[in-house]
Amino acid sequence: MIRMRFPASRRLIPAFRKSLLLHVPIVSGLCFALSLHAEIILDLTFDDPGGVIKAKPEGFSAITSEFNGSRTTIASGNGGRVLPQINQGPASGQEGKPAAAKVQVLTQPAMGTPAFLHLTLDGNSVARTVSAAIIPDTAATSLSALVTYENGLAIINGGFDFFCRATVDGDATPAIGLWAKCGPLSFSVKTDPVEQGVFLKVFAGKDSLDVRGDTTGNKSELNAKTMRQTFIESGQLYHIAVAFRTTSEGVIAMDVYLQPGNGPMKRESSILVSLENFRVLAKDPGAVADRTEKILIGLSRSESTQTLDLAAFRIFKPLPEVFPGIDGKK
Repeated sequence: MIRMRFPASRRLIPAFRKSLLLHVPIVSGLCFALSLHAEIILDLTFDDPGGVIKAKPEGFSAITSEFNGSRTTIASGNGGRVLPQINQGPASGQEGKPAAAKVQVLTQPAMGTPAFLHLTLDGNSVARTVSAAIIPDTAATSLSALVTYENGLAIINGGFDFFCRATVDGDATPAIGLWAKCGPLSFSVKTDPVEQGVFLKVFAGKDSLDVRGDTTGNKSELNAKTMRQTFIESGQLYHIAVAFRTTSEGVIAMDVYLQPGNGPMKRESSILVSLENFRVLAKDPGAVADRTEKILIGLSRSESTQTLDLAAFRIFKPLPEVFPGIDGKK
């Protein structure tokens, strides 16, 4: 059975920059602090340290040769790099229209980092999407590092977070999307300007998802939706995270968290939408697991002009109890 989860309070524990003390429950119902640390295996700030985008203050409306270098990045930090991505189309009925998508790096209004990536997508644009592509250096700094394989099941423990701010014309909801892959499990998190909700979708190979509990596999796709009308307020900075938890029996729960601002975020008090009680049937892929899959965060075309600011992105292994903030990050 798939259930949606809603916030429940949990004790806040100290958060540290590079490692976090985990709070681990015992079968008896007691709790104790175990010296396991959630390592930040990828830590990137979207501040364009090499000045690739800053050199052109008006921004880029197409991905040009400036971004072709094998080590070119618009982010500082460790574990990977970031490149802008514009899907130009054309889509039906959009032929001949201007791209009207733009990528810039700005410093104001402040987001808690020295600079941030600023994406714009016009409602009349021929471009379908404009996004940031997070490209890990190796499997050890990617979402693949969160996955192990036991008894024909994928075991996924860990998560990632990012900081964003969106604006949109009028009273519409911005069409924000996140697309990624974690081992054998692909997933997306999207807002819907029409239905005014947030949608979580996971998908794997044919009959690779088990929700009956007999590990035979009977699904290829699972979905969940928030019950709230909307979750993104235009102009509001948000701390957003996605987390995976797997029991010793291989049962996975996937949570999406959201909290206004750029401060630390407790997991259980910030749940937006969840998928629970499913297993992923998968064999250890061996060397194939060394592949690094990029993560995309961006805007999809809608009827309104939209912007999206992105400040930082991090991957944690294992899952922290508290996702640290970035206020004043240098």
